[in-house]
Amino acid sequence: MTIILSSDLMNKILFKFSIFTIVGLFLTCCSSVKTEKSDKVEQRIIFPQYTISYDAENEIFSASAQFNLNNPAGTFIKLSSRSKVTFNGETLKSKEDKEGGKFYYTATWNQPLPKECLFEYVNNEQEVFLNKIDLNSFELEGNTFSISKESGATFSFKGKKLNEDETLECFIATDKENEESVLCSFFPEISGHSVQFFPRMLSVSPGNYYLFFIRRKSSTEVKALDRGGLWETEYCSKKVKVQIK
Repeated sequence: MTIILSSDLMNKILFKFSIFTIVGLFLTCCSSVKTEKSDKVEQRIIFPQYTISYDAENEIFSASAQFNLNNPAGTFIKLSSRSKVTFNGETLKSKEDKEGGKFYYTATWNQPLPKECLFEYVNNEQEVFLNKIDLNSFELEGNTFSISKESGATFSFKGKKLNEDETLECFIATDKENEESVLCSFFPEISGHSVQFFPRMLSVSPGNYYLFFIRRKSSTEVKALDRGGLWETEYCSKKVKVQIK
């Protein structure tokens, strides 16, 4: 048997479906991130994660701390009144990112790169954990940069040599201010204090562009309890003009 719905009835069904869909999406977007208070869990199973980043172009420095239950993917921990986390003596403020589904503590400063980066975490049992993290910088030496699509190029850089647990990603952009103008990214070869570009890395046409780098490092060498922890650093270099020919 075939059931034929009238156009009016069909429109009503579609209207109700649309309303329920919109309401569902609204509730999903507005729902809070699931957290657990730190005084409700065993302190030994709290997994801390520390992150520091620096934007050299704009002199913006940020530090963040996140706490999870058991591991990096566990339930987010909200510190109770007996717990706290600071960076270089300044208390980090809590932030709930509903869109990203995260809960963490953070602060941002407009300043040069600090000489010391120290996180202090005090748990509910008043145990103190100090984690000093090194943020390694990276800037090209010189004022004029040119790369040949046939032979590549080699530039010297300022900063410590990269360790095995560090990565360096290079970005080519058309605009200095617009983050959306990045055309491509790749990982150049590193040798001592030199960064090497090979023709196979250059997927853009000859012309004038901007070049910048992001130096990253991560480690599980964190002072914490049973579950350990994680820290990550990210240094974004200044943008320099480059001619690709």
